[in-house]
Amino acid sequence: MAFTASTIVVLLDPSKTGDSRLADMIAYATEILDESVFGADYQQAIAYLTLHLYAMGTRGTTAAGGPIASEAEGALSRSYGIGMSSDTWSMTSWGQMLLDLQRKRTGSFITRRM
Repeated sequence: MAFTASTIVVLLDPSKTGDSRLADMIAYATEILDESVFGADYQQAIAYLTLHLYAMGTRGTTAAGGPIASEAEGALSRSYGIGMSSDTWSMTSWGQMLLDLQRKRTGSFITRRM
């Protein structure tokens, strides 16, 4: 039985049941990952990335930009650190699982854009 990314996310983290951001987070993850790299594991990879992005969001980071590197009050400036470095993936167990899944398939980590 093949599971969708949404089903996998909820199975792995039941607190995401009914989360209004889930569909958008999954859509964002599909834009980052290359289906040809993950093949039959693509939905699982999307689920891991989605959970990683959720977890990074609770750590004072943004899904799109990575950790906040600096902020300024005058003129409201904010800059972000590098977004998808290998160190960033290792910051959550979900990111580590995604790395392991991808390495199992190809031996390295590849996304569409970084």
